[in-house]
Amino acid sequence: MDIQTLLFKLGIGTWVEDITTLLPAVASPTVQIGNTLPTNVGFIYGLSTYADSVDPDGNTLITSAQAMTIYLVLKDGPTEFIQYIRMDDLLNIVAGSPLVRNQKFTSVNIPAFDLSKSYYKNPSSVLNATIRLKLWYIQANDWKQIKQHFTFDSQRPDVHKK
Repeated sequence: MDIQTLLFKLGIGTWVEDITTLLPAVASPTVQIGNTLPTNVGFIYGLSTYADSVDPDGNTLITSAQAMTIYLVLKDGPTEFIQYIRMDDLLNIVAGSPLVRNQKFTSVNIPAFDLSKSYYKNPSSVLNATIRLKLWYIQANDWKQIKQHFTFDSQRPDVHKK
């Protein structure tokens, strides 16, 4: 059973939030995401991004090829706790490819983190493009409720009712 089905059965709302980062016109090996994670984000269960088009604001998005050379680094304080997620791993549709992933996000298991300390590693210096990182999440109050009623076994993928 996938997480969205489980959350639906539990009556827990799921949400999405786009975090927009504009890549500068001047070459930079790292680009700080620079936003503060909204306070209502409690648990992130999916990440995705778009490419090869424009966003709703008319900004040019990175291309699929550029996504292969940009890495997402999530940090919580001085610690990098997820190292180097290549942005093309978060794409659902790749231009010119007949393959489309069934699930619209890459499954992750991330508690709220400090987005303002996280960054994109941009070793090929992609310029003048926009990255829209989409977070698929459960709100903080719902996540707090889930943790009060269920225990999670780190050795097995089961969830046990308390």
